Amino acid sequence: MDLPIKEVFRIFDADDSGEISKAEFMDVIDTIYKGCSLAEKELIADIADVDNDGLIQFNEFLGLFSDLNTMDDSEIKNLTTAYQKKNIYYYIKKAFAVGIDISE
Repeated sequence: MDLPIKEVFRIFDADDSGEISKAEFMDVIDTIYKGCSLAEKELIADIADVDNDGLIQFNEFLGLFSDLNTMDDSEIKNLTTAYQKKNIYYYIKKAFAVGIDISE
C-alpha cells in the first residue's frame, strides 16, 4: 500500500502550518537519512523551494517526487541534484516502509 503524498507532506510539516520550513524539512531528512550532510540537506531544501520564499508548499513538495517518476536511473545519475533527490526519495520510502502515491 502506498502512502499518499499529502500524508508524507504532513509528516514534514511539524507545525501543521500548511507549509514546510527549511528547518522542518531538514529535521525529517536528518531523522531518516543519517548519511546526508548539512550541505546536501540545504541543497535538497533549496531545490524543493522552487519560488525561493524559504518555505516548501505542497505543490513544490509534490514536484520533488514527481520529477523523479519521469526519469530513468541513467538520467538521474547524470543529474547531480536529481540523483540527490532520488536518494532522499529512497530514504523517505524506506523510513515509512511503503511506497509514496503522488497522485492527488
